[in-house]
Amino acid sequence: GRAAQLLVPRTYATAQRGSPTLRGLTPMRGADISVGLGQRNEAEQLYAAADRTQSADVATLGAYADFLLDMDRSAEALRLLDGRGEQDALLLRRAIAAKRLGDPRLESWRGVLNERFEAAAKAGNRVHLREEAMLRLDVEGDTALALKLAVQNWALQKEPADARLLLRAALSAGESAAAQPVADFIAATGLNDARVTPLIARLEQK
Repeated sequence: GRAAQLLVPRTYATAQRGSPTLRGLTPMRGADISVGLGQRNEAEQLYAAADRTQSADVATLGAYADFLLDMDRSAEALRLLDGRGEQDALLLRRAIAAKRLGDPRLESWRGVLNERFEAAAKAGNRVHLREEAMLRLDVEGDTALALKLAVQNWALQKEPADARLLLRAALSAGESAAAQPVADFIAATGLNDARVTPLIARLEQK
């Protein structure tokens, strides 16, 4: 399962004092910390290393794809995920990339995801709230539903990706107050993460 809390500043401080390659950490962990520090070149090298050593790991592929999507490299994200599995997290990233690229496979992937999320909801399974919220926000443009799901997801897990998701959904829906729990949490932990800080700044301007 996913970790229940955000990385604390002490982790980043340790990483900044360490070697450029963050010795002692797995490539995936090092890549995640590098992204949080805003060190994109190093993060990309570490994601590539993680992919080579953990090629079947869904978490690695999803995080690497998110990294590429964040830099508007959607075609590369699609190539990365091609033939790598049909798990929800991977189909979602394919759908987001396809949406941006106008790829005709979008409708097929979106249809599969909607069927899976609908079945999960009927069964009371809310494990994939993050993915469903991303689908509503980044593929379907349903900001109200995306925000509702992101709020529910934040109550269950509080990784940087979850903070970022709720902030993006709240800002997109014009409901800044809905993201206040994230702002409060980050203020309490002192977290400084490059994926989240710009969104907090936008929230404070509202």
